[in-house]
Amino acid sequence: MTIVGFISGYYRCGTTIFQRYVQEVVPKYVVLCEPTQHEIVRHIMSYGCIRTHPLHGFPVFEPYLKLRNEVLVNFIVRHHKVFDKSTKHWGVIDDPSVAIYLLEPFDDLTNVEIVIKTNQLWTCIDEVAKAFDAWVIALTRPVDKIVESHFPDKASLERAKRMHFPPPFYASLVYERLIGDPKGKTAYDIVRECAELYVRTTARKFGGRAVNFDDFVLNPSKYADSIKPVPLNLRAHAKIFDVRRL
Repeated sequence: MTIVGFISGYYRCGTTIFQRYVQEVVPKYVVLCEPTQHEIVRHIMSYGCIRTHPLHGFPVFEPYLKLRNEVLVNFIVRHHKVFDKSTKHWGVIDDPSVAIYLLEPFDDLTNVEIVIKTNQLWTCIDEVAKAFDAWVIALTRPVDKIVESHFPDKASLERAKRMHFPPPFYASLVYERLIGDPKGKTAYDIVRECAELYVRTTARKFGGRAVNFDDFVLNPSKYADSIKPVPLNLRAHAKIFDVRRL
């Protein structure tokens, strides 16, 4: 197996549905869903590899079945060492050496091309990709879209603006690791500041090469060069992406 590419983003930036698009368009790619996430082993055990994920609507973990047992075991051991002995890297990994150590089991065999879908490596994705000589498709969204997508409806969003409670999608972990103590912050403020930091960081690292997810759904041909490792397939695009969900 060789890691050939990364789908990099932040929570609620469209990375999982883009994973589905890549699997559809380039079947030879084994697209692994978030091996860099601290709860992924538990999620895989809870949902199973062939079960349709209730949030995403397709079996997001099925590609793990294509890995040999010794590769999975090596990965799980490293995952335990990185995440279960400390909470330091929960939510976001900002040390490229940790990410490289965690992902190395997927890069030591041949005949399989691995793509890593991750929402946790955005602070160091350029360094990690360089270590594996891999391409990166970096997804981004307007800050307001990211924030709104963290909450299921307008009532929840308004409640988040007034109240102090742990926001969804590990935002408190990201905030504490990269920004500071979230104590006293509303859930909305935590999510928004993390989203702003992500958008700024991605713009600095990738500039015009970053893929605006919402615009890609509406105007896919515009991003043919940005997603070049994955051919633009308008039929697959129409099948997978739904403009009504933007």
